[in-house]
Amino acid sequence: MADKKSQEERENLKKKRREEERKLIDILKYKRSCVRLAPTLPTEEDVQEKIQTFLKEILNIAREDAAQKEFAEIRGSQLKLYAREEAALYRARVENAWLKTNHVKERFCRASEGLAMTYETYNFLILAEGAPHESRANFFAGDVQGLSLDPAFTSD
Repeated sequence: MADKKSQEERENLKKKRREEERKLIDILKYKRSCVRLAPTLPTEEDVQEKIQTFLKEILNIAREDAAQKEFAEIRGSQLKLYAREEAALYRARVENAWLKTNHVKERFCRASEGLAMTYETYNFLILAEGAPHESRANFFAGDVQGLSLDPAFTSD
């Protein structure tokens, strides 16, 4: 009987040891995957490209915005629609214009926040000496579709 108990204890110890080994192996695999997936600092060219992309997006949003004209047309048709007893149609058009305007506003906010974060990333890259100050000055001297790349100009 003592033999059976000691064998059971050994088996239990072996099982515990195997479980601990599996846990350690799983932890190592997880850490290895985290290291592989860890982002690195972007290159200067990547950051400059992102800045230009966000500025182009902001310019496109500003050019596409026809909300003012659409709202003026809806507002102008108010009396006509009310006279034909189509107040619900007027309200639906106003709500639709509001939703479109809200969507444009959200797109603009996202693009401007992305631009601000990209400028901050560029500043961190300069501080980490990943990019020389001269190249930054040369880049900010340029423009995108007539809009200056200088953050003092575009941050407003």
